[in-house]
Amino acid sequence: MNKNKNRFAYFKDMPYDIPLPKYENKFKSLKFEEIDETTPQPTPQELEIKVLKEQLAQKEQELINMKDKFDKQNTNISILENKYQEALNTKNHLSYKLGEALIKANKNWYKGGYVKFIFEVIRIKKEHRNREQI
Repeated sequence: MNKNKNRFAYFKDMPYDIPLPKYENKFKSLKFEEIDETTPQPTPQELEIKVLKEQLAQKEQELINMKDKFDKQNTNISILENKYQEALNTKNHLSYKLGEALIKANKNWYKGGYVKFIFEVIRIKKEHRNREQI
């Protein structure tokens, strides 16, 4: 192994104050310049693509938000439909119909409302039986 050619390596048996080779003067006369690496400027097409990607991402986020709002509205609509069905079931209940007929009979008591009420009760009773059979 030639120790003279490997100028920058220190070996165990070498002294630490190794003189520089004969090129010392040439090395000192060299002038180093700092190279400024500028980043390449993007082309107008690249800038346009970047802007379009940002707009696309923004539109996708808007779509996601709109979908969430739509899903919430759908759940609200289904809740309202369930409440409406419960209200219809309550309105079709036997005691509700009888109470409604009694209120109507009380309002028209001077026209024989209570007599009509008896026939109305019979009609309501028949409808209720028929609805239960179906």
